[in-house]
Amino acid sequence: MIPTTLTQALLGVILLLALMGGGSGCRARSKALEKVSDAAESRIGVMTGSIGEEIVRNRFPRAQLQVFDDVMDAVTAIKSGQLEAVVLAYPAGFQIAKRNADLVVLDEALDNEDTAVALRKGDTELLQQVNQIIADLRRDGTLEAMHRRWFKPDLSPYEVPAIPLPTNGVPLRIGVSATREPLTFVDDKGEVSGHDGELARRIGQALGRPVEFSNMKFLALIPAVRQDRHGRDRHERHGGTAQVGRILGTLFRQRPGDARPEGGGIGSEGDGELPQPRQSAHDG
Repeated sequence: MIPTTLTQALLGVILLLALMGGGSGCRARSKALEKVSDAAESRIGVMTGSIGEEIVRNRFPRAQLQVFDDVMDAVTAIKSGQLEAVVLAYPAGFQIAKRNADLVVLDEALDNEDTAVALRKGDTELLQQVNQIIADLRRDGTLEAMHRRWFKPDLSPYEVPAIPLPTNGVPLRIGVSATREPLTFVDDKGEVSGHDGELARRIGQALGRPVEFSNMKFLALIPAVRQDRHGRDRHERHGGTAQVGRILGTLFRQRPGDARPEGGGIGSEGDGELPQPRQSAHDG
């Protein structure tokens, strides 16, 4: 099972796989992917600029790589038969598989990735402040509690804490790509939510600043920080300087021949944690 601390493996760069014979596309799936090495020459989708794209280019040079601005477009493509696998963060892939009976996460890890808060280079004062806030949240158990609440094995409602924020002062303007539940997503109220959304609000609360979110394509996040288009600082999961935790890489595919009710989940191992992908031989 995935450990319950953010200092250990949390997020999966996974291959999302589709059930053989499923989907509405015209392409027939030629094989089932049962392990990471099976994906060597497969049709694989990734989000542009993500660590998943880097992993596929380096580890599967003979694969037919397709890149998407939004990872959910890749999920649509695999469901329609255009892809055989999608590489994405483990919690996001696991959540997608729970909501789609024809998709499954491959239980073999691809890689580990740092997850961090990215800020504009040279903003050393804010960097020191954010580093201290993250250290305090880790020390008092808040990060671990966030992990338990957001990275769940079932589809029960999230426990979203109230985090009062000031309404006056210089806003902390934060960029997100809010299409990756439970990391970052837009909830039923139209507000940015998820693990990243809570972390951003906790940072804003500790700084005594209002929080303003800018929801944009993943690839636009880092350039926006550099150009200062959306403010002086930005929360981002891909790289950065203020260390938060680790990401565990894994694979997401369709499961062959496993008929399930419409809208059902893939099931889970245990009652309180996400199943933990196995490390592949490549990763030691």
